[in-house]
Order: sequence, then structure tokens, then C-alpha cells
Amino acid sequence: MNGNQNITNLIRQIEQLQLTISNAQAELENIRGQVGAIREGNTEERPLEVGERVRITNLVRLRGSVRTVRNLQGNIIRFTERYVIVNVEIPRRNTNSVQTYQEIRRASQNIERVR
Repeated sequence: MNGNQNITNLIRQIEQLQLTISNAQAELENIRGQVGAIREGNTEERPLEVGERVRITNLVRLRGSVRTVRNLQGNIIRFTERYVIVNVEIPRRNTNSVQTYQEIRRASQNIERVR
């Protein structure tokens, strides 16, 4: 009897694992469908171009500053294989001083178009 119980228990465990795998596959297909729908929606949006005004969404430490700044705006000056280079004006303390700029390199997912 002990052997039969072990076999029965193993069969139950296999059935539970099969259900778990089936549920995981169904959820994966659902997520793939959602991602596909998102991608299709984004194809209508035009890609970023040089000279375009953008916002950097993550933190940036500007030259000469101890603090980090969020949501800086600047113009795209070039693209590399992995990054977007944005030219950002450094805020001036003295209004009579010369405007200075800093090039910020960020991944494209950290850049959004200013509308």
C-alpha cells in the first residue's frame, strides 16, 4: 500500500505542476499580447531627431554642483550606438555671467520629447 500511496502522491504533484505550467504559459501569452499592443501603438510616434527639445527623466549631476537635478531640458546634439547626447544649459547664479552648457549622455529610455 505504501508504494501505491507514493505513486498516487507523485501523480497529484505532476498534475499540479502541469496546471501551474499551463497557468504560467497563459499569463505569458497575455503579457506578450499586451507588449505587442504597446509596440503597435508606439510605431505611429516619430523617432527622436538631432536638434529636438527633450527632457532627461532621471537624475543628473551638473558640473560645479553638489546636488542632482531631475527633469532637465535640453536639445539633442547627437546619437551614439547606445546613448542620446543632450546639450543642457547650466543654470547661472549671476545673471551677468556667460551661459555655459554641459553635454549629458543618457540611454534613450531616459529621454522624453517635450511637447
